[in-house]
Amino acid sequence: MSSTGDRRKVRNLQLDPRVAMLFMDPRNPYRTLEVRGTATTALDDDLILQNKIGAKYNDDAASHDPPGTVRYVITIEPETVNTFG
Repeated sequence: MSSTGDRRKVRNLQLDPRVAMLFMDPRNPYRTLEVRGTATTALDDDLILQNKIGAKYNDDAASHDPPGTVRYVITIEPETVNTFG
């Protein structure tokens, strides 16, 4: 994931890197995927991830950030995966 340094998400992950994500099947809300793991944050000085995301959507993603914005790459290392349905 990518996030800016002024967001609460980055500060919280730097204080406590434990994360949990829940994905729901839009066609069946009783079918879910839960991923729990540890997140690491790293500066994205060269905006490599942001440029990849922009290329995927045919957009200049950097144009959405004000000048001087610091970007971070958030990488999640899964530790447990649970499925239901």
